[in-house]
Parts: sequence; structure tokens; C-alpha cells
Amino acid sequence: MRIESNMKTTVVGRYLGGDLFVPHKVRGNYGMVLLIDDEAEYKIANIIQAVKNEVIDVNRPRKLEIWGVRVGDDPEYSHTFERKFIHAKSKDKPKIMKREAGCLIEVTEEERLVYAGCYVAASVHAYAYPEGDDHKPGISLCLRGILFVTHGEPIGDVMSPDEEFRDFSSNFGDGQSLDEATGVHSKAA
Repeated sequence: MRIESNMKTTVVGRYLGGDLFVPHKVRGNYGMVLLIDDEAEYKIANIIQAVKNEVIDVNRPRKLEIWGVRVGDDPEYSHTFERKFIHAKSKDKPKIMKREAGCLIEVTEEERLVYAGCYVAASVHAYAYPEGDDHKPGISLCLRGILFVTHGEPIGDVMSPDEEFRDFSSNFGDGQSLDEATGVHSKAA
């Protein structure tokens, strides 16, 4: 059970990835990871502190785990290494929007407008978890929606199917067997 709060803010950052259009296959929730700057970090810290003030019993102060805000610690991932980012999630599908001619318009997955590396404004609110059998009390971030802001340098592998399979001249996948397509004879099991 979570303790809801109306402590919310909107921050601009670099979208790193997530499950915006379809819920995560295992967890069943939507979510995103956003690289944030100092201004966004300040805004997030303010809403987290406000939630702490609401839920901490001053007579029994406890350390609260802060889930959803962290610093990248793996040098292999240079775009997050030693930089702050947030992970916000929601059981409900967030609104994904863009602005055209001054109007807000919902973005579809087919548009491929939101990608790892673009810049978005994310609306998030903080909420608290009480202590449970399997976890300590803490504060997490809920994703309310995002607004596409501008394009950025794509992060990660951006595959072009034409380039990726240019040298693959086979018709495999067009009804041929593996033996016909590759010229390699597989052993029957």
C-alpha cells in the first residue's frame, strides 16, 4: 500500500528509455528513465522532502529509502555514469504528448517521436511506501505524463534494417527452409 501525495513537479531531461506505450512484460507497469540536470534534481529533491515532511513521525524518525532517484555507477554506460537520473513508473498509462501549432496532441507509438536521446518534460509526483514485510519505508516517483520537447543525439544502437541486413542476400523468411536459404545442411534431430 502506498501513501499518496499531491507533491508533483515537471522536469525537463533526456529520455533514456522505458515502457511508455506498453506495460513492462513482467512488472505490468509503465515507466521511464530520465537523465536530469541540477535544476531538475532540485525540483525532485523538493517534492521528496515535502513527502518526507508529510509522512515522517517526528517522534520516531526513520531513514526512508529513496527509490527512483540515483546516480549512474557503471562506467560502461557513459551517458549515465556519475550523472543523476530518475526512474518513474505508473500502473496507469501515462499521457505522451507533443505540441503542434500551440496545441497539445497525443503521440502514438508508431510516430517513433520519443526515443532514447530526445528531450522531454516529465510530470511526476512523489509518494511514500510504509514499512512492509519485504521492504523498508521509502519514497518513489510516479510518472504522470511526458511532453516531447526536442530531438537529441540518439543513445545506444539505432538499427537500420536496410543497413543491418544489406549483406544478407538470402530469401530466408520468405517461405524457404533454413537449408535452402543458407546452403548449409542441418542435421535432422
